[in-house]
Amino acid sequence: MPNASVLEQKKAIVAELTEKLQNAASGVLVDYKGITVAEDTALRNELRKNNVEYAVVKNTLTRFAAQNAGLGDLSDSLNGTTSLAISHEDPIAPMRVINKFAKQFNGAKFVIKAGFMDGKILPLDEINAMAELPSKEVLQAQVLGTMLAPITSLAIVLKAIAEEKGGFVEAAAEPEAAPAEKAPEDYTGKLVVYSPHDADPLNAGVAQFEAKYPNIDVEVIAAGTGELCQRIVAEAANPQGDVLWGGGADTLAAYNDYFQPYVCANDEFIGDAYKDADGYWIGESPLPMVFIYNKTMLDEADVPTTWEGLCNENLKGKIAYCSPSKSGSAYTQLCTMLFSQPTIEEGWDLVGKFIANLDGKLQDSSGNCHKLVASGEYALGVTIEKSAVLYADNPDIGFVYPEKNSAVPDGVALIKDCPNEENAKLFIDFVTSAECQTAQNADWARRPVRSDITPKGLCSLDECNVGNYDFSYAASNRDAIKEQFNDLVAG
Repeated sequence: MPNASVLEQKKAIVAELTEKLQNAASGVLVDYKGITVAEDTALRNELRKNNVEYAVVKNTLTRFAAQNAGLGDLSDSLNGTTSLAISHEDPIAPMRVINKFAKQFNGAKFVIKAGFMDGKILPLDEINAMAELPSKEVLQAQVLGTMLAPITSLAIVLKAIAEEKGGFVEAAAEPEAAPAEKAPEDYTGKLVVYSPHDADPLNAGVAQFEAKYPNIDVEVIAAGTGELCQRIVAEAANPQGDVLWGGGADTLAAYNDYFQPYVCANDEFIGDAYKDADGYWIGESPLPMVFIYNKTMLDEADVPTTWEGLCNENLKGKIAYCSPSKSGSAYTQLCTMLFSQPTIEEGWDLVGKFIANLDGKLQDSSGNCHKLVASGEYALGVTIEKSAVLYADNPDIGFVYPEKNSAVPDGVALIKDCPNEENAKLFIDFVTSAECQTAQNADWARRPVRSDITPKGLCSLDECNVGNYDFSYAASNRDAIKEQFNDLVAG
């Protein structure tokens, strides 16, 4: 039987899905098979351009949500692999985009299983008809025929015509610019920083900020990324924190609704791959993944260099790995493992074997993994580069960069409606500045994100075996991925 915590998580997922189904203008259930990471990324990019939400869903939980939303007839289609595409704006967008990709692969990888509009189940033939955008002439004829039809149908046709004519959309608001320049001593007041960073680089960075801005009183709340993000959610009606400094950017992206767009003063030095396109987070240190190992317990010839190598029988029960539900970096490691395989399904097969090789041992904190290897309690640990390099002078400790690696950055984000917004922006500008980035690299071996700073004591990212990381998939499917991992652990 699942424990109470797991049950509560599932109830929350069902409640969220129910709300999405109830509020959606339309949606489709999709059967996907053998999809590669590259194909999935292309699909998600197209859906995002059309303001369509998309996520892989669990059939059992979606079945409950469909019943709650009055869409119980969808249950017959909830089997096999299932993803959900919904729109709150353009009712035909999910059908149109999915149909486009289905035709691209001759229906071999993407198939619409069912769909709904305005709370009603649609026959497949109607879905397929809507997915095919007719000519302008046909659309104009449809307008005449729908004048007496339900208002939603009329809106669908009118929107399609507008698109045919290159209709306009309201321009998105530009992210806010950096605060006006003032003398450092002119900044006053308070700043509350939430951070999962290790104590030494965290305290050093804050101390450096306070030295530059002596009249700002900084309070630091330190905890794991997941805990801090949940705290931000709980405090949304009355925010207590101002800025989140740290945490994998794929984790931060899942909480964009609780952050406020901001373009930092150092934006020009930060590549597009290391910042959110809409300014919801800014990368401040890329984090390649590593396998750290104890040379007294493991021969170097037996050290794995691939994610598949973590499943070797000789490592059973000897690997330190944190639960992805408790650590942002562990979640990134899990996704990196998934993306290392040709398809997501094959990725989960690998994860299942890896879990079996953990032999029931999961850590509560990612910060413990490298420490447990250094102390000799575990032969090998899955961790991040910045933790492993702390042991550069220890002859008993080594680490390798696995093939098909990732380097998702730690990010910094402005908490939405925070009480000390000006100081929060100032802090974001500071941690992305050359002075802070240089000091963090020199003193704590943190890898700079800025393009104008060459890291000292670290290899190039090219030598870290960095491959493709599906940011969109990791962010939009976060809850489902963690749940599937936990289900595999529970057996």
